[in-house]
Amino acid sequence: MAALAARRTSTTVTAAAIALPLAVALAWLTLAPQRIEQRAPQLVGAALEWVAGFLGSWWASLAVADFVANLLVFVPVGILAYLILPRRAWIAALLVSPVVSGAVELIQLLFLPERDATLTDVAAATMGGAIGVGLAALCTLATARRARR
Repeated sequence: MAALAARRTSTTVTAAAIALPLAVALAWLTLAPQRIEQRAPQLVGAALEWVAGFLGSWWASLAVADFVANLLVFVPVGILAYLILPRRAWIAALLVSPVVSGAVELIQLLFLPERDATLTDVAAATMGGAIGVGLAALCTLATARRARR
């Protein structure tokens, strides 16, 4: 039992250490005055061309790409929230992504008029966070069963 508690503490510390640079990157992506497609148009254009060639042109629209990007960016947020918060507070881990995304969108609405604050971004972030929490919970269950044997 002590080994499981030590492993849990180690996981929490590691997740917290990873969460800090992720939070900085997320702030840079979401709170900069210019959107990423304005800061790096060649990069975004190349990514959209690759997606269009791989999945088709519908997936390469900027609106779809923005939704998918928001979803994917918040998957690690959900994973880290699940790993950092106490296991019994897994519901709170589900709330981290919509709260963070809602705060970002509110800041964009109030202080960054050149950015578009949308509920679609909050929905995508909420889904991404939920996917992350689900993945972390499944991995935790799988490793816990193995540790009990």
